[in-house]
Amino acid sequence: MRSFKMIILCLLVSIISLAAPKKEPTKIVFYTPAEDASGAIRRLVNKFNSENSGVIVEHKMLSSGTDDCRNYYVTACLSKDNSFDVFSGDIIWIS
Repeated sequence: MRSFKMIILCLLVSIISLAAPKKEPTKIVFYTPAEDASGAIRRLVNKFNSENSGVIVEHKMLSSGTDDCRNYYVTACLSKDNSFDVFSGDIIWIS
């Protein structure tokens, strides 16, 4: 009788876990200028993604020109574009 109850309990837990809605991982879009020669950013993003199952960082690259990137970010922010969450900036951008 005890083993029968254990089987029923395991079956119920399995059914409940299968029926529970699967939570999608949070996606963060990260913009940077074109890939650096060392590939450090790509390695860091890959390391983060492998260590954090509930969050996925999608790395997107812009032009290698720092002024082009700044103009993209300024235009995106002024137009309330929400297509990215995090961006890499240049220390020289003061205005």
